[in-house]
Amino acid sequence: AKNALNELTPLEGHILQWMVAGPYRQEEKDAHAIFGVAFAPEQRGAEVNWTRLTRGVGAWDLVLNESLSPTHDVAAYLKTRVWSPTARPARLEIGSDDGVKVWLNEEVVHGNDIERGLTPREDIVKVNLKSGWNELMLKVLNRAGGWAAACRIRQTDGSAMDDLKIEPK
Repeated sequence: AKNALNELTPLEGHILQWMVAGPYRQEEKDAHAIFGVAFAPEQRGAEVNWTRLTRGVGAWDLVLNESLSPTHDVAAYLKTRVWSPTARPARLEIGSDDGVKVWLNEEVVHGNDIERGLTPREDIVKVNLKSGWNELMLKVLNRAGGWAAACRIRQTDGSAMDDLKIEPK
């Protein structure tokens, strides 16, 4: 029943409060080539100009090309903090246009170097939340055209996790 309910609510419960940095690019390299490039947000102690993402925030999606430029063969980083009252297993449901790499508490938990349009829940990743604040960061790449992302955290069976707090920081 919980899985059926999750199928009926693919657009609910997405994280919409994020800080953003970018866009980042390297001359002569396309989005696939920069997938593995560790720009400043991936480097411990590096200076990063994080700003609150306010433009392009939809009901469930983040349309990055509404607030960032240039938009071809680039990467942007999104980060936020998620508070969980207990340590527990969870799942990240991620959609991206185009590729995406995900860190939870400074550990890479997912990567998908792909060209695609945004659909919610394209990638589902099992993770473990710790009790207290959890740092979540996404690297979203764009080859050309639309540039967007969506992310939510659910229980392992796909049902909602209503006791989380989100703080973009």
